[in-house]
Order: sequence, then structure tokens, then C-alpha cells
Amino acid sequence: MTQKSDSGAIATDYYIDRLDDPDFALKIRERNPVSLDDALHISLQLEAWAWASATEGMLRIRLKFMVLVFLSDDVDIRLTHIENDLQKCVESFANVAQQSSQVARQDSQSSVMVNTDADQPLQVTDVAI
Repeated sequence: MTQKSDSGAIATDYYIDRLDDPDFALKIRERNPVSLDDALHISLQLEAWAWASATEGMLRIRLKFMVLVFLSDDVDIRLTHIENDLQKCVESFANVAQQSSQVARQDSQSSVMVNTDADQPLQVTDVAI
């Protein structure tokens, strides 16, 4: 090896060690940079990819948030409709229960006549219908 290539290797190792990110430094070393320029090019490329990935992730998160906000409005509207329908069902049930109790009261107030003559079969007759 020549003195120029030794100093290039030392400069490359120094640059990679100064990155203060062991995982990032390992990724650069795995690509075996042959010079300081090569190490710089690799590190810039990896940083660009990491930034693009993070930006894409942030865009996805923002898009999901926007969709959730839009859908939450729709959910509020649907929930209001469901609550109104439920209220109508409760009112309808209350009306049916009231009518049922009125019919039951009418049945209990009506008199039932029973013929207890032993010669004839029993007959039940409703007087008030």
C-alpha cells in the first residue's frame, strides 16, 4: 500500500467513526468504501433514503389522520341517526306497553259469567267486548 492510500483509509475510518451512530457507521462499513469520497457518497445516499422513508411515513400518518378526521365527522352523523332511531324505538315500545296495559285493565274489568249448572257443559261468556 502506498502512503496516499493509507492516509485515505485513515481519513475514511475517522469520518465513519465521527458519525456518532454505530448502526449508521456499520451500514457504511458493510458497503466497503474505498475512499473518503466513497464513504461520503454512501453516507449521503443512506441519509437520503432514511429521510425519504421518514418523510413517506409522516405523509402516511398525516393522510391517516386526515381520513380519521373525515370519518369521525361521518361517525358523529351516523351516531346521531342511530340515537334518533333508538329514541323512536323506545317511544314505540312505550306506546305498545301502554296499550297492552290498557287492554289488560279492560280485560280485568270485564265480567266473566260461568254457568255452574251440572246438567250443561261449562261456558265462559265475555259480557263486555
